[in-house]
Amino acid sequence: MRPAAYIKRCLRPTTPKNFYLLGRAYMLAGDFPMRHVALVEARNACPIRAGQRKGLATDIATALVITNESVHTRQLKSAIQPAASPAGSPR
Repeated sequence: MRPAAYIKRCLRPTTPKNFYLLGRAYMLAGDFPMRHVALVEARNACPIRAGQRKGLATDIATALVITNESVHTRQLKSAIQPAASPAGSPR
């Protein structure tokens, strides 16, 4: 599923996993402020199974750290945004 479709589908996340996936969708869509909100909600949401918490918490923390630093944010944006196509070529 494409990020925009997931964002439209998941308007009211209720579980840590849903918040995390929504945060990733916002990140891939380039909406970093909303990504931050969703990932913070994922980090704060409880309860979550103990085995799930460690893996999910690590992924959330990594995503928050990477996108909180402006240099990393610029690098991430350039890595996830498609390169501009040459003039006249189909997209």
